[in-house]
Amino acid sequence: AFDRYRAMLEHAGRLGLGRLVTLNHFTLPRWVAQRGAWLNPAIADWLGRISEICAERLGDVVERWATINEPSLVAMFGYAEVRWPPGLGNPLRSGMALTTLLRAHVLMVAGVKRARPDADVGLVLNMPRFDPARASALDRGLAWLQDYTVSGALLHALRSDRMPPPFAP
Repeated sequence: AFDRYRAMLEHAGRLGLGRLVTLNHFTLPRWVAQRGAWLNPAIADWLGRISEICAERLGDVVERWATINEPSLVAMFGYAEVRWPPGLGNPLRSGMALTTLLRAHVLMVAGVKRARPDADVGLVLNMPRFDPARASALDRGLAWLQDYTVSGALLHALRSDRMPPPFAP
């Protein structure tokens, strides 16, 4: 697989295109899903090591790295709701998944940096705006709660290295 990706990245470079590799874009291998997916804290360690290997093998032809694509959507649609696998429909599990996603991000950055200390590494965020449907206190409160659970908690965790309540004790 690395040879194929290398060929595509080299060709993109010859065409004058910038090259950004997203290390995890929503899906997981079946063996990871069978072991609990984002509810299994060990996935963060696995992805940290895989990221280091990717950077070792492809780092000379990659300009930018993204660790995880839109972790808040993964947690929301796959764990709080039932839109994406595993479709748990459990907000508490969503918080657990988001915590693991953010820990994975940290370990993935470290993995890429071990292989390529000068690498440009980041996280892809989806930051929607939640507006209340009406001016009522209830609607304003619900819009704030949606904003906090999708964006605010994530930004807090990235700034402080800690998941805020109710996602973490």
